[in-house]
Amino acid sequence: MSKTLSAALTLIGAALLACQGEPAWAQPPAQTAPCKVSIPAVETLVLEETLDQVAARLGCPGALTSVHIMADDLRLHTRVWRIDAWPYGRLEGEFINGELHGMTKTWLNLSINY
Repeated sequence: MSKTLSAALTLIGAALLACQGEPAWAQPPAQTAPCKVSIPAVETLVLEETLDQVAARLGCPGALTSVHIMADDLRLHTRVWRIDAWPYGRLEGEFINGELHGMTKTWLNLSINY
C-alpha cells in the first residue's frame, strides 16, 4: 500500500472514530437553548413558510437540533422552540429545503390558585 493511501485511510479512520461511525452531516449540531415563544404566535404558523418567515412570526429562528442531507438538492432539518407554558411547552418544526413542512406543538399549562 502506498504511503499516500495509508495516510488517507488513517485520516478517514480517525474521522470516523471522532464522530462515532456517523458522517458529520448526520450528527446534530451543538445544542443551543431554544428561545421562548407565545402560544398565540405558534398558532399563526402555516405550512410551506420559509425559515425566515417562521422566525419573523416567532421572533427568533429557534435551535437547530438535527440536519439530514438526503441528496444534493434535498435537505431536512429540525428546529425547536420553547413555548411559553408552565411547566412544559415545545414546538418542533420540520423544514425541507428551508420550508416548513411539518410541526409538532406540545404544551401543558397548569395554574395554581391558592
